[in-house]
Amino acid sequence: MPVAPEDVEHVRRLFAEWDLAALRGGGLRAYVERYYDEDVVVEAAEGFPVTTLRHEGHDGYIEWFEANYAPYEDVRWHVESITAEGERVVAVARVSGRVPGDPTELEVRLANVYRLHNGRIAHVLVFLSPELALEAARASGH
Repeated sequence: MPVAPEDVEHVRRLFAEWDLAALRGGGLRAYVERYYDEDVVVEAAEGFPVTTLRHEGHDGYIEWFEANYAPYEDVRWHVESITAEGERVVAVARVSGRVPGDPTELEVRLANVYRLHNGRIAHVLVFLSPELALEAARASGH
């Protein structure tokens, strides 16, 4: 079934609300519960930013979040596009941040493929390549 406009909007709100300081300040659990299905799976499709380990459920998402963002501060997402691609939502964005005490800003371009279930994110595949992400999203409905 094609992605509903509400699903695209859900992913858009996910990025709009993302605030590292607020999440670290005690808001992470509520954020995860609001946007992610209780059985969510997060995977790095290309082995980045960490291994291809699967992180499952809300606790798994929180573990993934802490492993990926702990070494950085001032992390920001700069969304380039959020689109419906068949049965998935694809978000292409640049994420930037710094290692504490170092003024050098680091940046990487990512493409996340989201599958939603009952209005919340049930599966996330993180790609380095938007082209591979789009391929995966378009193939998911076949």
